Amino acid sequence: MESALASAKNTWLYAGGDTFDIAAAYAFHIAEAQAFLDGNKRTAITSAVAFLTANHCIDRGDVASSTTR
Repeated sequence: MESALASAKNTWLYAGGDTFDIAAAYAFHIAEAQAFLDGNKRTAITSAVAFLTANHCIDRGDVASSTTR
C-alpha cells in the first residue's frame, strides 16, 4: 500500500500530473497493489473519489446522482 501511495505522490512531483492524473494514479496503483484480501478495486475508486472531492473537483451530489442512473 505504501508504494501505491508513493506512486501517486511521484505523479505529482516528477511527472507534473494534474489533480485528475493523481486521482487516476491512486485508483490504478491501489487496485494493482492487491494490499487487501477483498475490496481492492472498491478501495481504489473510493480513494480516487475522496481525493477529487477533497480537492473540490467533484462534490458528493455529483457522485450520488451518477450512481443512481
